[in-house]
Amino acid sequence: MVPPEMARILWHHGGLDDFRHRVRGRRPDLDALLEALRAAGERWASADRGSVEAEAPEATPEWLSTSEVASRVGLTTRAVVLAIGEKRLAAEWSSGRWMVSREELEHFKAARAGRRT
Repeated sequence: MVPPEMARILWHHGGLDDFRHRVRGRRPDLDALLEALRAAGERWASADRGSVEAEAPEATPEWLSTSEVASRVGLTTRAVVLAIGEKRLAAEWSSGRWMVSREELEHFKAARAGRRT
């Protein structure tokens, strides 16, 4: 049994999406396990866990381009693309360009802040 939060972390930071694409269709039981991990992680990420005060909705889009990420982190666009290539920043290829989720941007910023201390 994998807690949903851990499933989310494994999926996004453990490279399970790439693994799923490489082994898809070879073993139905493995396909089912990987889909269960993905779904559990997605449910956890979208769950409303409540708060004391209602948070104002963010005005930022769900997905950011590399140039948007660069401006928010204080890097060049090339440095962001390198971070994606080195698997330090998770991104998805969509319509001929890399797109980064807000959640992944926050993880990346936290990791950068941790290296500076």
